[in-house]
Amino acid sequence: MLLIVGFALYPIVCGWALWRGNADLRIAATLALASTGLGLVFPPPEQILFPIDIALMLATMALSLKSRRLWTLPAGALMIDRVALYAFRDIDVVDTLGYICAFGLLLCLVAGIFDHEAARLRQAQTADVKSAVG
Repeated sequence: MLLIVGFALYPIVCGWALWRGNADLRIAATLALASTGLGLVFPPPEQILFPIDIALMLATMALSLKSRRLWTLPAGALMIDRVALYAFRDIDVVDTLGYICAFGLLLCLVAGIFDHEAARLRQAQTADVKSAVG
């Protein structure tokens, strides 16, 4: 059930980030959608998905270093965890932890969208006050 909800929320959250987000959110959403799309196109053996996850991890870490936004730090950490799970793929818990990392990335995107919307509202209120005064 959680997996179905997650797959339903994934394009909604990424679409929301692409529609309402700033450049950093759009990049992160595009990376997440591309990674998920490639994961669905290629068969599930980890040998194929491992380079995809490494590329997403490196891109997320580069985005975190470039943007200096708070939500990018846990997103990068979750991708490091996801890549580290390949070392423990023989453990039964790994399948569940992979989805937790993916859902965590979605939560980071949602936090970034809310932060961006709050900044946009503050900027609009400041502009309204300046136009009323000046």
